[in-house]
Amino acid sequence: MGVFRFQLMDTAPAARISDGCLGFECTEAVMLMYTSFSTWNKSHNNHPDSYYRRQNRYYSFLSGREVRMVRNIIRDNLLLMKSSAPATKADLPSARDLADTLMAHSHDCAGLAANMIGIFKSIIAVNVAGMPVVMLNPRIVSHSAESYDTEEGCLSLDGVRPVTRYRSIEVEYQDMMLIKRRMSYSGFTAQAIQHEIDHCKGILI
Repeated sequence: MGVFRFQLMDTAPAARISDGCLGFECTEAVMLMYTSFSTWNKSHNNHPDSYYRRQNRYYSFLSGREVRMVRNIIRDNLLLMKSSAPATKADLPSARDLADTLMAHSHDCAGLAANMIGIFKSIIAVNVAGMPVVMLNPRIVSHSAESYDTEEGCLSLDGVRPVTRYRSIEVEYQDMMLIKRRMSYSGFTAQAIQHEIDHCKGILI
């Protein structure tokens, strides 16, 4: 099991769960936004390791803020060359972790595939206009005739490497509600999606 970094986000309190640190190692807590929140009622016996759950998201009893789960990036090439299995409803929490991890690296990363955080399921997340777009079981169903040569980097690899990408693509995938979508992308977003779909196939740049 990978190590998690917990990050706190503003939200409202909901129903209680007593998972402690959820079975994972709590290595650091990072306050992304500070806003005054009323703490949970004292009768709930709050303590720093106590969290509650709402719709498969976890929240701190002490602050009421959402706990984001940011996973370490895998850099083992042999693991990254392993093909990913199809994603199912049971993988939605991992998909949320992927989105959280992407946004934690938004300053130097345009996308992530789930195998980059140790989850070998076909899930990707791409930063589109500052928001994470999560795709389960993405596949390119059509692409432009035109392609171009460029260079790409990767959080899991050192340096940059030459690649060839299509200028525009059409992607079929399931969203976080497991609804099937079909979207067209072009430019840098299309490039990032192609990179992450390659990851799902075990293809490295």
